[in-house]
This record gives sequence, structure tokens and C-alpha cells, in this order.
Amino acid sequence: MPQQISDLWSRRYNIPSFLSIPEKTELAKALLLPPPPTITQPVLSITYCSAASFPFATPSVAATGFGWPSIGLGIEGINSRIGHFLLTALKENTTLCAWTLMDFYDKPVGSGIVPLLIEYNFRGSARDTHSAIVSRPTGGPNGTSILHSP
Repeated sequence: MPQQISDLWSRRYNIPSFLSIPEKTELAKALLLPPPPTITQPVLSITYCSAASFPFATPSVAATGFGWPSIGLGIEGINSRIGHFLLTALKENTTLCAWTLMDFYDKPVGSGIVPLLIEYNFRGSARDTHSAIVSRPTGGPNGTSILHSP
């Protein structure tokens, strides 16, 4: 494997152990945010929320964590950390711009990561014209319509 591909693999997917889950999550969150205003060309990042190394961080452990982290006995996984980030960003009306790839997207049960990511598809900044939910209905279901502007 060439050195460049090996470095990319290490940064994007390979983590030394489950103790690196917080660092991996921070890297994934950084790629979800839009680029700084100094970058004028369009950028669409791809963020990998998946991670693994054997035997200390299997894909399921990296994604979902283990134990009971809410009482301090265990490690919170990448998926729930990303879910908390998405909720916070939604409350703060933060624009996100990235493709998100993750393992065990439906775990932990009830985390709601997929609905949050879908919600972000319908939110955009004022400069985006890809899609939006408009407040004046044009005959759409439930009094809303999806507007697509070319």
C-alpha cells in the first residue's frame, strides 16, 4: 500500500483503541462543518464516522461504545457523540455540508441520527438553492411543499 493511501487510511478509519473515539469524533465533526469563508470554490466533504482496529476497537465498539457511559462506566460511541453534535448544531442553526458515512447507523436504538441528517437536507443557508421547505404551501402533503430551484 503506497504511503499516501496508508496515511489516509490511518486518519480516516484506523484508530489505535477505543480510547481514541473522542478524537475520531472531533475529526468527523470538523468535516461536517462548511469550509471557512476564505475558500470560494464549492466544497462537499466526506466524513467517515466509522472506525476500527482489531482487537481494541472493533467497528461495533467504535460506533456504539460499550458499558454505561451515562454513569461513568464505559465509553460513549461515535454515533451517539455525532447525534449530540447534530442536535446542538440544529439548536444553534448551524449549516452543515458533508456526506456522512457511518457503521451501525441505527444504533444506539433511538439515537435518531438518520432523521437528524435528513432534516439537514431540508435546511440550508440563504445562498443555497438546492431544496427547502417553504411556508406557503403549493398543494404538498401536510400543508408544506418541497421546492427545488435549479
